[in-house]
Amino acid sequence: MQTIEEQLEAARQSLLDLTMRNRLLNYRPTKLKTIRVVDEIPREVYDILVLQEGVMKFRPNSEESLENSISSPSEIDEEGPTKAEWSGLWNLPSPEEPLEDRYTDHFLQTRLDGEGLQRRLFHISQQSRMVLEEQGYTILFLAIGYLEWFESQAAQHSRRAPLILVPVELERTRVRTAFKLRWTGEDVQSNISLQAKLLEQGIDLPEFETPEKKKDVDQYFQVIAEAISDRSQWQIHNDIYLDFFSFAKFVMYKDLDPTAWPIGKSPAEHHLIQAILSPNSQESFPQGFSEDEVDQKLTARDVHHVMDADSSQIAVIEDVKAGRNLVVEGPPGTGKSQTITNIIAELLTMGKSVLFVSAKMAALEVVKGRLDQTGLGDFCLELHSRKTKKREVLKELERTLFHPPTPPGLLDEQYDQIEVLKADLNGYARALREPLGELQHSPFALFCLKEKAQRHFQKVGRSMPRIKLPNPESCTPKAWVAALSKLTQLADMVSLLRPLENHPWRGCKPSRTVLPTDVEEIGALLKECKKQKENLENALSRLHQQFGIQPVEILAGVNQALEAANVMTDAVPVERHVLMNEAWDQTNRNAEALIQKARDYQVQRSSMLSKFREEICNTDLASLLREYKSLSTSPFRIFNRRYRGLKREIHALYRETPERRRKEIVLDLAQANQCVRIEGELREAEPDGHSWFVRLWEGGRSDSQRLHTFSKWVVSFREALSNGILTDKAVQVITQGFSKGVLQEVIADLTTAGKTFLKRWNELRERLCFEDETILGSPIEQTSFSDMAMYIDRWLDNLARITRWSQFCSARASCLQSVAEPMVSIISEGKLEPDDVIPCFEASLADSLLQIAFESRPELLNFIGEIHEHKIERFRELDRQSLEWNRHRVAFQLYQDCPRIPNGASPGSEAGIILGEINKKRRHMPIRKLLSLAGGLIQRIKPCFMMSPLSIAQFLDPKTAQFDVIIFDEASQVRPEDALGALLRGRQVVVMGDTKQLPPTSFFDHLIEDTEDEETTTSISDVESILHQCRRCFPTKMLRWHYRSRHESLIAVSNQEFYDNNLLIYPSVTDHATYLGLRFVHLPHAVYDRGRSSVNRKEARAVAEAAVEHYKLFPDKSPGQRIKKAIEGGVAVAEAGGKIERRNAFLWPTGNSTPPVRRRIGDLSPKIEMICPEEIEEAIALVLRHQFDTRSEDLVVQVSRLFGFKATRDTTAKVIFHIVDQMIEKGRLDRLPNGMIHLIDSWRLRN
Repeated sequence: MQTIEEQLEAARQSLLDLTMRNRLLNYRPTKLKTIRVVDEIPREVYDILVLQEGVMKFRPNSEESLENSISSPSEIDEEGPTKAEWSGLWNLPSPEEPLEDRYTDHFLQTRLDGEGLQRRLFHISQQSRMVLEEQGYTILFLAIGYLEWFESQAAQHSRRAPLILVPVELERTRVRTAFKLRWTGEDVQSNISLQAKLLEQGIDLPEFETPEKKKDVDQYFQVIAEAISDRSQWQIHNDIYLDFFSFAKFVMYKDLDPTAWPIGKSPAEHHLIQAILSPNSQESFPQGFSEDEVDQKLTARDVHHVMDADSSQIAVIEDVKAGRNLVVEGPPGTGKSQTITNIIAELLTMGKSVLFVSAKMAALEVVKGRLDQTGLGDFCLELHSRKTKKREVLKELERTLFHPPTPPGLLDEQYDQIEVLKADLNGYARALREPLGELQHSPFALFCLKEKAQRHFQKVGRSMPRIKLPNPESCTPKAWVAALSKLTQLADMVSLLRPLENHPWRGCKPSRTVLPTDVEEIGALLKECKKQKENLENALSRLHQQFGIQPVEILAGVNQALEAANVMTDAVPVERHVLMNEAWDQTNRNAEALIQKARDYQVQRSSMLSKFREEICNTDLASLLREYKSLSTSPFRIFNRRYRGLKREIHALYRETPERRRKEIVLDLAQANQCVRIEGELREAEPDGHSWFVRLWEGGRSDSQRLHTFSKWVVSFREALSNGILTDKAVQVITQGFSKGVLQEVIADLTTAGKTFLKRWNELRERLCFEDETILGSPIEQTSFSDMAMYIDRWLDNLARITRWSQFCSARASCLQSVAEPMVSIISEGKLEPDDVIPCFEASLADSLLQIAFESRPELLNFIGEIHEHKIERFRELDRQSLEWNRHRVAFQLYQDCPRIPNGASPGSEAGIILGEINKKRRHMPIRKLLSLAGGLIQRIKPCFMMSPLSIAQFLDPKTAQFDVIIFDEASQVRPEDALGALLRGRQVVVMGDTKQLPPTSFFDHLIEDTEDEETTTSISDVESILHQCRRCFPTKMLRWHYRSRHESLIAVSNQEFYDNNLLIYPSVTDHATYLGLRFVHLPHAVYDRGRSSVNRKEARAVAEAAVEHYKLFPDKSPGQRIKKAIEGGVAVAEAGGKIERRNAFLWPTGNSTPPVRRRIGDLSPKIEMICPEEIEEAIALVLRHQFDTRSEDLVVQVSRLFGFKATRDTTAKVIFHIVDQMIEKGRLDRLPNGMIHLIDSWRLRN
């Protein structure tokens, strides 16, 4: 395993190129990117461009001076000057000699004809601008003076290397105007690569210090001539070339030299370098700030956001403020630049210094533009690409130094209003969002659930029943899912069995599924019930026909019939008038009294005769008793002869004559007298007795028990008769007499049939689990035999359907054991269609839980939509204003913190140096030196530096420049070795980018490499970036909210395939707009004409028609077609096919000779001519146009033209498919214009 020092040295060596591939060491002109300036004096050119800061133009050679040997005027001077020309170039006029006008005018002489010169200048301009925008540094230089040198004493071939490199730019105001050459204002460079290379031979070339006089250029060449004086073959030539050069890697190589860094602060000892190059796999990172805690932990007064920020951005900002090293994944359109802007604002407010780094000029400019927009641009110093002009840097410092601060005013009340509104709005949102009950559904989800159900019922045109679910808050997710499953199964069963209300087995609830054997047993029970029911009816019929018992229709009447039959069984032959006597309609109290009197008489007579003789019955006991009682009370009774005679008479009546006491005799006589009296009463009642009991009445001798039994029977008989149970025929049968044996036999049959029927019916009821009232509408006892027969017959006829019904009952029973229990009744009653079951259940649960939510959450109960909307609008307004407040207070704080430089500052102090440079008109100090001498004060004036990796190495002295936070943007495009210089100057790092985007590429290297005829291939293999390296050692967060695309379809593929659907899109009213997003248009008959015209005519026509239609609808928007030729060709094909009328008013309006579509293309031609890999739509068009056929020679040619190198079939396949795969599929669809349509033909559809 390599040590950190070894890894750093390896990275440093990868930046070094001292081979002959380096054009700064071995320069050779090329056909496309080189223009040789002839017949000019270097010092004069330097004077006009640099010292005078003038503008120069290129002058083509005239036709008369063209040599006859050159076949093509545009190919003049491809091999450089001849030997004679080289030898004559050094003999130039001295500065004191008068010069011809051609040496001092503002024209640079060339040997190219006009057309060739303009074509080459255009190519150079586009390529240099492309590199500047993509790589962030200048590669276009006017090389003045060349050294012809040899690698060794034995070398046979000489090398040529430029000496002075003036950074320049080409510009023109309009397409048809000439190009102008201008110094960029950046430091003029000497050839540092050549300096390093010649040190190997012991030659120390001097630095080129920017002179104030043009003669110093000649002096510099003279100093070099003296340095190489011992090399006889080496020569200095005053040649001038406009070409591409780059010393970026060598500058960074020198910057990483450990000896250039202070003692104790070597690169290997830096904590960020150690963390990245030697990560601790066991290290765990803290959780960091959570997106869900934004409103809980932060207040409007706490943050200093100057631009809108979503929750994922705020989480990143807070982590950075907390001092954490962080990797931020920012997919396209997620607001990386605004996040960086807010981070810089927060860090500057905290008094921290920031170094913002990006290899892309566009990224730097976007962030700078946002900072300018927010009023914080004054505190940022741009040192990259064209922003390194010394005068402009000093102007920036002066502007910030002397800008008066403006107090932001009192904002406490406004911030308090924001917090109050935020609390109210968040309270309502929280009440809607927080889960409720065991099911953990939020009220918002419940509203959605209910709305979905309501839409269903509106669609089917039925009303939604309201079912109240008990204890809905205790419903668990498991119970909810189980209930849904059970209800679904029940609904499916209902759809098979409906209509349930007419189902023959309705009301039966078998406890389990009825099997085939069960069906047989149930059938047998039904048949037995039917048989016994018929036996019942037969027995009842016999009772009616033979015994006059009224027939009954219900089972309850069988008992009455049996009672009536039993009454008749107890009947005795009696006359009709007795049976019809209404006195027996109820218990006859007189008859009962008579029977009791007869019973008392018999008891007393028996008691009397047990004491007295029979003769007593003929004695006047009343007189005897009266007399005895009168005489026996006298105290002189024993002297009374009558008493004594009376006593003897009484004693004679006793069966035994023992002596009795007076009281006993009186009692006995009284009882005997009572018996005699009752006997008399019985004689008096003799007519009633005969009337009531007929033959059974025998006066005092009547059998009281028989009389009593008869009286009870006759009352029962009369009751049955009056109730209609017994008919008049029963009276007749009893009067005439009948066979009680036959009656008892019928009673036995009836009893057996009834008991058997009930037993089998109960077995059936137990088997099928039904209630009589549910099935029959009444208890079985109250059900008519005809209804019984109907149900039994219906069940017998539908035995085959009971199995499925039992399955339905099982499903229903299962539902009854779930939270869906209240739903079962309306389903079973057929009040709910099967398709309505689940929506109704969901709505019922939602209603029940929402009621609890409203009762427990005042925010919902007291919610008023209009007031809430007003709060939202007010919060929006204050939130927008808070950005302005933050901008003012941040700017005010920074202006207050900005140092004030006194006029009397000493010249050697940092303040004196800055003031001195600001007051200078010329000969400003180089930027690196200025930063080295006064960097501390400059960082306080401009606490945010914005630089590229090259400008960091170029301008920041390792010994002086340090920053609190380093922020990388587009880090996926930065090689690790390029990022080391920035990391070494920071205490904390934030790395932003997208690992799904293209890795660092060597696409631009061919522009600055020594390649003959530019026959090279582009390396597009994956190279690890600093973003990938930092992901292994620092915590990572992702920006999740996508803003750029107005339609979700533009990023849907990328979101699913590469971002795991973590990107979130804000809902929009344009989600369903047909004029936005991607649409699939199938052209089933479009065929590629491979062997003839090599075009797809139908597809071209469709593209042209779509482009024209798009222009009609949206004349101010680009249709997304970047190549003029492609659109015009498509329009031409469509015109030829008759689809578009050439004289159409849209294409050819009156008074115009050019159609609007073509005029629009012409207006965009400067942009269309600028092609680079980021503009991938042409690559897409090429691939589609050629059916993905990389063998097509036309495709190879066009790829070569598009990407600026000579391609082969193999490289064409690699380049095209890599760019299409990496740049479209990995997140670039969102960068396509609004409404781009994929026109795909049948071939691609099949493949």
